[in-house]
Amino acid sequence: MSTRPPAGRRAGAAPPEPAAPQAQKLPPHIIVLAIFLIVLSFGFGYGALTVRADIATPVASGNVACSPFAVTQGESSSAIIDRLQQQHLIRNALVAKIYLKLSGKTLNVKQGSYCLSPSMRLQDIINALSASPAPTPSSVIHVNQLAPA
Repeated sequence: MSTRPPAGRRAGAAPPEPAAPQAQKLPPHIIVLAIFLIVLSFGFGYGALTVRADIATPVASGNVACSPFAVTQGESSSAIIDRLQQQHLIRNALVAKIYLKLSGKTLNVKQGSYCLSPSMRLQDIINALSASPAPTPSSVIHVNQLAPA
């Protein structure tokens, strides 16, 4: 009984090594999805940092003098916040509106003039607008006006 080596193999030769498993290629849509999720996560991270800066950091650093900010009768909170951004007192009107909504705060602003500065944080501006407006020069009574002439 003679044992013959299998076809294609010489007698006395070592058995062939099993083939190394080939790495499976990922489908293109999985690669695109992974890249999209990575970019999205960086976007959310950057967005969160930007929103935090919009809320916690004033527009101007240092001590900038306040300037009068007039609110007219019947002006909506949304219009007031938009004007705050236009006058460079807050960074982002949309962030301010969302902040008010999420924090449960309301902007109860009375007609009048307010002293606001770009060096005030968003929270400080909201607090200032929620307080009574600064008296106007026509409503201030000077002491010498009360004294008899």
